[in-house]
Amino acid sequence: MVNTLDDFQPDRFGIFAHCVCGHSGRVDTATVPLTMPMDTLRARLRCQACGGREISIRIVWTAAGGFKQGGQSFH
Repeated sequence: MVNTLDDFQPDRFGIFAHCVCGHSGRVDTATVPLTMPMDTLRARLRCQACGGREISIRIVWTAAGGFKQGGQSFH
């Protein structure tokens, strides 16, 4: 089974990227097709701080309390 963005609705989940350089932020998925597999999304990310592509993704359930992550984002 392949997970896609559609499996993680933005009102219930936050998708966060973490680079090996230490930079992290919420992934801006507004322009990404909901059918995109999560592995494909991860492979397309680039760190805004160092330009690297060694990115890991964390999926956080936010529906229980409105988890907030600083204002940073990945594109």
